[in-house]
Amino acid sequence: MAPGAPKEERKMASTYTANLNLAKPAKGDVDWDDEVNGNSDILDAAVGQEHYPDGRHKNTITIGDDSNTVDKKIVANTGQANEPYVSYDVSEDEFVLANDGQNPAAIVTRPQNTIEVAKSGKRFSTLSAAISAAEAGDAIVVYPGTYDQGSAELVVNKSVHLKAVGKVIITGSPSDLQYVLSVSADAIVEGFQIVMTGSGSDGGVVKITASAELRNCSISHNGMGSTSAGVYCSGNGARIVDCGIENGVAFDGINIGSGADNCVIERCNISSNGQGIYMSNGADGVTIQRCEISAGGSNYGISLSAGITGTVIRSSIVRKSGSVTECIHATGAVSAKIYQCCFNLDSGAIDTDITNLIGTPYNVSDADV
Repeated sequence: MAPGAPKEERKMASTYTANLNLAKPAKGDVDWDDEVNGNSDILDAAVGQEHYPDGRHKNTITIGDDSNTVDKKIVANTGQANEPYVSYDVSEDEFVLANDGQNPAAIVTRPQNTIEVAKSGKRFSTLSAAISAAEAGDAIVVYPGTYDQGSAELVVNKSVHLKAVGKVIITGSPSDLQYVLSVSADAIVEGFQIVMTGSGSDGGVVKITASAELRNCSISHNGMGSTSAGVYCSGNGARIVDCGIENGVAFDGINIGSGADNCVIERCNISSNGQGIYMSNGADGVTIQRCEISAGGSNYGISLSAGITGTVIRSSIVRKSGSVTECIHATGAVSAKIYQCCFNLDSGAIDTDITNLIGTPYNVSDADV
């Protein structure tokens, strides 16, 4: 070796083990290359180890060509204490940088992925396919058009942000006990026009069974002869915000079911041929604020089931319709806070079974201004 030349680092013997047969991922739509082992349920994977004269060694693990694996961890370190340590926990989509696996210096989580849906020109042309490919935390952006679901429910079962860009209409004619859109995860659904065109009974347009948020959506039901709600919500902590809900059948604009504790309905315009909002026993701590609520037929603006507690109704306009005598009705003893509201009755707008009222006056006949 010539004087002054850089010292060559020599590697010692290496070991290599192929085909670790790690579990194949259950998510994503990537076709995995498993020609070596010929088993569609496992991945091709290999680990190599390089040894150096000074005692150091390096581990490398290679798995397929994609990071969509589940419940596996990839680790590389020098094998010495207080030396750099890197791991990738694919079950959490998380990188950890530390010293020999201790006292993490940095944790880098997987960035939010954006999935695009359009009638043409994008990877996905249907909402269901995009949701199937998404992971928790992803954004699904939907471009203008009408996306008809037919008789099948569109199910949002992952914690994603489903957002419309421009005029996006979701239509469907679900069967009895079904909905156009069913949200069963802590997702955000924003900016859509959602329309039920069929006449299925005891279902409706939107169903929320998780701590999800329905934001800036237009919900309408033009089915004939149905007993379907505009929105049925049984999700603890769910939020319905800045929405217009028009139920063209003789049923509830919003039906708050048992289990929807701490649900919030805010800045919504609700118009129904039935009751504006119906609240079931077992839905405690519900807040309705800054809404305009109008019933149709001969119905109450808001109807509260006996026994519910913690209801707050404030800064809202509530209208009854027809021959019923109250704007806010109760089927029995109810504890609620109702204040700063306007009604289309001069007196008796609030059922006498409702107690724990706050402030006066309650009955102000300027709800039509």
